[in-house]
Amino acid sequence: MYLYCDQVELTEKAAIDLLIEANKYMLPRLKELCEQFIAERLSVKNIIAIINSAELHEAQSLKECALNFMLKNKNIICETLDLAQVSKSILLELYKRSDR
Repeated sequence: MYLYCDQVELTEKAAIDLLIEANKYMLPRLKELCEQFIAERLSVKNIIAIINSAELHEAQSLKECALNFMLKNKNIICETLDLAQVSKSILLELYKRSDR
């Protein structure tokens, strides 16, 4: 439906998969819609999966939102999540930003 009318109905479950396909098939507008949808639904529960997907699939806007979310919620994230699941480059970027 998106290709014909520039609209898409997203669900939380499908948004990441569609983001991956939009990146793969170079559909920047669809990718942007997916990034916005996902960014609006960031939570402590989903942040690690989302930030890893954002980095892996070149979703810079989503990655930026996820990094900011992690910095704002660093205490709870450090206490409750396994940061070993986050890529080293993301951890390094978080460290650099927390020094500011």
